[in-house]
Amino acid sequence: MVAKKCVKCKKNITKKVPGLECSRCEVIIHADPACSKLSNKQLNTLKNVPGIEWSCDECLKNISRRSSFVIPEDDGDDEDYEPGSSGGIQAIDAKKLVQDISREVKKTFREEIGNLENSLDYLSEQLTTLEQSINKQDSRIKELENKNHDLYNKNKNLELRVTVLEQGLKDFEQKSLSNSLEIAGLPDIMPNNVHATIEALVSKLDVENKDIQFAQRLPGSKDKPGPILVELRSKILQQQWIDASRNKCVTVGMVVSDAPKEKADERFFVREALTKHQKTLLFNAKTQLLNKSCQYVWCKNGKGKKGGGIMIYVRNHLRFTLVQQKTNTFESLSGIIKINSSPNVIVCAIYRPPSTNKNLFVNELSKYITKFELKHNLILIGDTNIDLKTSNSYKDSYLEALSERGLMCGISDYTRIETRKGIITKSCLDHIFARFPTLHPFSAVLDVALADHRGVIFACVNDVPLTPELIQGETKKMVDYGVFYKELKNMDWSKYRDINSPDEKSTRHR
Repeated sequence: MVAKKCVKCKKNITKKVPGLECSRCEVIIHADPACSKLSNKQLNTLKNVPGIEWSCDECLKNISRRSSFVIPEDDGDDEDYEPGSSGGIQAIDAKKLVQDISREVKKTFREEIGNLENSLDYLSEQLTTLEQSINKQDSRIKELENKNHDLYNKNKNLELRVTVLEQGLKDFEQKSLSNSLEIAGLPDIMPNNVHATIEALVSKLDVENKDIQFAQRLPGSKDKPGPILVELRSKILQQQWIDASRNKCVTVGMVVSDAPKEKADERFFVREALTKHQKTLLFNAKTQLLNKSCQYVWCKNGKGKKGGGIMIYVRNHLRFTLVQQKTNTFESLSGIIKINSSPNVIVCAIYRPPSTNKNLFVNELSKYITKFELKHNLILIGDTNIDLKTSNSYKDSYLEALSERGLMCGISDYTRIETRKGIITKSCLDHIFARFPTLHPFSAVLDVALADHRGVIFACVNDVPLTPELIQGETKKMVDYGVFYKELKNMDWSKYRDINSPDEKSTRHR
C-alpha cells in the first residue's frame, strides 16, 4: 500500500498521526493544529461526530459566497414570529456537544478499563494457580529428594555390610590357612608321589615329619607346576619351616633327584599359604609399586586376624633401611631414612589391638623407642586405641613414656567419629608423635574418613634449628644427666598437660 503524504509538511500520514481529507478535492493534510489550522476541539469534533465535512483552504476560496437568509422586499401579512419557535432556525450548542462527546468518551473508557480489569483478574488467578502448582511440585521434588537420599544411605549401608561380610569371609578363608604353607618352584616329576618329595624336603630342612597333617599339590597355571600345600599342626611350626628354608640353601636338585639340569641349581620357596584374593592383592601391589615407588613389597601373617596390619610406602629415591624389632602387645614396622648432610629420620608405625593390656603396651613401647638414640629425628605414628580426649591413668602413662624420650604430640583433634544406635561418639585414637631437633615438623588431621578413621598426616621441612643463645660470662658446669633425669621423673607434670600457649607454661612454671 502506497503511503499518503501531507500536502503541508510533506510527511507521511500514519496511524499515530492521522490526516484530514478534503470533501471536495480529496487533498490530505495532518489532523493537527499545525497543518490544519484547526483547534483541538474542532479536530475532536470532526473525529467523533459523523456527518461533518472538512474542506481545504483552496476549496473554501472557490466557493461562491451568498447569504443563506431570504429577506422579502415588501412587508406582507405574515404571521407573528417568535425566536426559538419550531419554525425558526435552531443554533448548535457547542459546549453541550463537547460535554456529550466527553461523556461518551468516558463511558467508552470505563468499559475498556472494566474489560482490562477483568483480564487482569483472570491473569492473576492463573498466576496464583500456577504458583500453587509450582509450590506443590517443589514439595514433591523435595520429598523425592529425601526418599532418594534415604535410599542412597540404605544402599551405602548395604554395600558396607556386604563388604564387611565379604571381608569376613576372606579373613575366615585366610585364617583356615594359618597353619599351612606353600612350597613353590618344585617340578612336578612325580605327580602321584607328593609325600616322597615332602620327606626329602623334611630331611634337608631338618624339621619333624610328624608335624605334617596332610600335603597335596595344587593345580598349576599354563606350563608352570602348581605349588605344594602343606598343613602343619600349629602356626609356630609354620614359621619354623619358613625360617629353616631361609637359613639353609636348599636347591631343587637336593629335593627332587630327577629334576632337569637347568632346574637343579635353582632355589624353591617355602612361604605362607595365601588365599586367591590375598595372592591377587600381593601380585597387584608388586606390579604397581615394585621398582617404581617401593623397594620391597611383602605380606606377613596374611590377614589371619581381624583388624591390624601395617604398611609403609617408601619412595624409590630414598635410602630406606628396615629395622626388625619383635613386639608382643602391638604390631610395629620401623625403618631408617638416610638423608644427605642431615641426621637420619626414623619412622615407626605401630598398631595396638584393643584386646591387649594397656599397661603392658606402655611399658613395651617405652623400651621400643628407647633403642633409638635421642640425636635422631623420630616419627611415631599409628593407631594405639588410647583416646587422648579422655582422662585416665592409661593415657597419662602413655604420654609420660613418650615425653621422656622427647616426643611431642602432634594430633589433638578427633580422628574417629561414628554413630551407633543414633548416638555420636568421638575419639582421638590415631596419633603422631615427633622428635625433630633439626627439622621443622607439621601435622594435621584430614577432614575425610578414609575408612572408619580420619587420616592423619605429617610433614617436615629443613629449617634452622632453634638453639638457645649462650649468655656471655656465664660459668658452665658439667651436668649429671642421671640426677637430672631422676629429678625430671619425680616432678609432677600434670599441671602442664592442658597448657594452650608457651606464655601460660612459663607462668605456671614460676
